[in-house]
Amino acid sequence: MVLEGEPSAVLEALRRLPGPGPELLKDFGLSPATVSDSHRMLVALLAGPPLAHPSPCRAHLAQTVDRLESSWEKTGSWPEHLSEAISCPQGGQTFYQRQGEDYVLECRGPDHRLAYDSRQGFIEEPAPSPVYLVAVENSAGRTVQAALMPGTGPDLRLFCSDPDQLDRLLSASGPRLSLPGPEDSPLRLTARVRELRELLPDLPSGLARNDRIEAWGDPAAGRMSARMPLPTPALPDDPVEVSDMLAELPASPVALAGTPAFLGLLGLDPGSTEAPELLGLNLATPLTRGQEREQLARALEGRQAAALEARFADATRARAWLDRSSWASLQGEGHRGGQAACLQERVVIRMGPGMPLEGSRPALPDGPGQTGMAGWTTIQSPEAGTEVYSLAAGRDGAMLWLEILRQGASATSPRPQPSPSVPTLQGSWD
Repeated sequence: MVLEGEPSAVLEALRRLPGPGPELLKDFGLSPATVSDSHRMLVALLAGPPLAHPSPCRAHLAQTVDRLESSWEKTGSWPEHLSEAISCPQGGQTFYQRQGEDYVLECRGPDHRLAYDSRQGFIEEPAPSPVYLVAVENSAGRTVQAALMPGTGPDLRLFCSDPDQLDRLLSASGPRLSLPGPEDSPLRLTARVRELRELLPDLPSGLARNDRIEAWGDPAAGRMSARMPLPTPALPDDPVEVSDMLAELPASPVALAGTPAFLGLLGLDPGSTEAPELLGLNLATPLTRGQEREQLARALEGRQAAALEARFADATRARAWLDRSSWASLQGEGHRGGQAACLQERVVIRMGPGMPLEGSRPALPDGPGQTGMAGWTTIQSPEAGTEVYSLAAGRDGAMLWLEILRQGASATSPRPQPSPSVPTLQGSWD
């Protein structure tokens, strides 16, 4: 995992990064004063141990142990071979060996190894600390990536929690990691899913552990881009009129329109088996920072004031979806707090107070491919007050793209660029 960019942006990202971020600032003595004369800065988690103990594998082995214990209670002995072993959620391979009246169970994966001995229980070694590298570039005419090579000049300062590993990286040959986005982006990030998920557990499900997520932009200006491999199963690429539906929704504080597959990436479930081809959602009140996903989920479950519109290929599917949904009881007249109606291929639902009929419609950021979700959201927080963000997401070939723009930032900022082939850290990063 690598963070690179202007020192102020990197320091702020570390402050907000769960887990190791604040510790790194303290351990390396990083502050605005110590990097005030610096041009670019890089912080990297080098290839090595995971950030946290592989608890999913431990739970997987514990399940296998329970099955073996049940077998002992029935037969009075351990089996000669392990049949139908539960697969390790971290991609490891399970090995079983009977040793007289005892046995040893072991799981070996690409980034972990865990064993269980029937005489001792789990056999665990103290996990080594992750290895971090900090590079600070003082020359405005060069980038950190170009300078991270043997024979670096005096304008580059390197700090590493494991100097021996740093020496091996600087002297190794082989392909180098390329960072995403324009070279002058205030902040750039590239990370494997398995490391980033330990810091951000809410990443979309379906991403492979060795997939790489890339992001770049200007956090201070509220402009960010992200790219990642499409989760499996792959999202559909049939064209949908997301922008047309969004234009017809009320100009409320929160408005989102998209396909169920893309809304699912936000953790939002449209419900029932007859999913709509397109779903629009409005909220009459802003979201609270840190609770956005929960509030949107409550709206889709019928537990928060909202307006929804679902569109289907035919009226039969529309009727089936409404009858199985959380709003089925709101059909007809005289319901307090809401109403639901099936209008041919459309389902229209209203809960709580009406939506504002007038208001501003934020500009949506452009993306490189077909749009599968778009909209805007007003977010309130004690620190920043009220901010409005517009977003768009879609697919571009085998990649998922996401563009976020805070209102007041430039809506005509440079279009997304392909990741440049910039030499950087060496070693086994993939």
